[in-house]
Amino acid sequence: MKNIIFSIFTLLLSFNLNSQKDYYFYGNEKIEFNIDFQHLLIITENNFDNSLLKNLIPNNFDVISLQKSQDLTQIIVLKFSDSIDSSLYQKIVEVLYKEERISYVTYGLFDEHTKRIMYFSNVFNLCLMENQSFEELKNLENKFKISLVSQTSFMKNWYSFSTDKKSIMTCSELCKLLTSQKFFKHSEPEIINGFHNTCVNDTYFGNQWYLNNTGQNSGTIGVDIKVCDAWNVTSGSEEVITAVIDDGLDVTNPHPDLAQSIYPTSYDAYTQSTTSFPWAGHGTACAGIIAASSNNNEGISGVAPNSKIMAISNPFGLEVNSTQFGASLVRSFNFAVEQNADIISNSWQGAPSSVLTAAISNALLNGRNGLGCVVVFSSGNNNSSNSVYPGNSNPQIINVGAVDKCGTRAGSNTNSCDPWPIEKGEGSSYGSTLDVVAGGSSIYTTDLQGTAGFDNTNYTSSFGGTSAACPQVSGVAALILSVNPCLTQQAVH
Repeated sequence: MKNIIFSIFTLLLSFNLNSQKDYYFYGNEKIEFNIDFQHLLIITENNFDNSLLKNLIPNNFDVISLQKSQDLTQIIVLKFSDSIDSSLYQKIVEVLYKEERISYVTYGLFDEHTKRIMYFSNVFNLCLMENQSFEELKNLENKFKISLVSQTSFMKNWYSFSTDKKSIMTCSELCKLLTSQKFFKHSEPEIINGFHNTCVNDTYFGNQWYLNNTGQNSGTIGVDIKVCDAWNVTSGSEEVITAVIDDGLDVTNPHPDLAQSIYPTSYDAYTQSTTSFPWAGHGTACAGIIAASSNNNEGISGVAPNSKIMAISNPFGLEVNSTQFGASLVRSFNFAVEQNADIISNSWQGAPSSVLTAAISNALLNGRNGLGCVVVFSSGNNNSSNSVYPGNSNPQIINVGAVDKCGTRAGSNTNSCDPWPIEKGEGSSYGSTLDVVAGGSSIYTTDLQGTAGFDNTNYTSSFGGTSAACPQVSGVAALILSVNPCLTQQAVH
């Protein structure tokens, strides 16, 4: 250890911001990243108010992630809208380190292979050579002003250390230096955001932030429904049926990502025929969110890909041509109950109707042989403090609002990091009847095949609103019932 010599010269050799690259060694392999000064990770004490950062940093930025850590610290990730170079970055770090409750600051690392932003942690792992003693580590602590965190369980000679702003070098700098020393076999920094569950092989799964938000497209990491964790338990069951009351599906020439999910019984409530009719593409988009096939190397994945969809169609948007459109909706609920649907998903709104309210109440009370159908409604896109009818008609309905990929209430307002087009509505409705929120902006899902849908392909990237949030929750209900089909609708709620 006494042969370890560090100096300003060594520090500059080991790390050069102007190179625009950083790296660590995995064995003899150099793992290299592009430095991304537009992203900044800050570790603070748990009680630090992140709004104070506006006073410390003059540049424009957004807080894209804030997570409490198990070690009573919080990890804050910023993204700058101004252009940041190495010189400005160093000035920002100097200012931040004057704040007593900030212990660590680092820039982003862009991995060209995974297209992800990662960060070097303030913790690194060190492996002693077989002939070295623990005393070498004590010397290391004193020389570099670092702290021993722990010895790795069941792994002889592996130890974890932490650095902070009082350390002689940053975590990554120190790892580079120690890698070259004869006392240590390995010296590697921990990588924050370096591991992720690929979950499935569907082509557009990486764009389905609402299922697994890794920060893609400037979203906030973790603003999602944690579907990868859920799939470790279940991906649904073909015994669980979600009736989608919407503008229908093409069941005769089904979408390739829905073909395995469509329940053989369907219904067009408007014409009272035994086959659902695709009046428009809204129902196809909702159905894909619930139960599109997964791991088929195509398209997207639904929340509950192994469950079934019962298509119940109505000509939403064309109801002006009917004097009894309300009766069509009543028939829709009654058909779902008669055919033993477990969940009824509804991404629509309308004028209050006593007969429709009664049909919904019947589904909640008498569906599933008395266990009750799980009835899910969107809260509406009216930007109102009151959810819209019928979602507000019964407290047993699961009422769903929408957020954007940054966790902000979704809408066309400027507060959203991913605003809707104004034609979708001003914003997600909220209020006392709201139960839960899910993703509602830039939603990838299935589309009518060809040019008949929202886009000119079989998929759309622009679905959104509370219409998109509602089927996500319906899919979650399908996952729950696949694990325990004996739950009442109140228990699922």
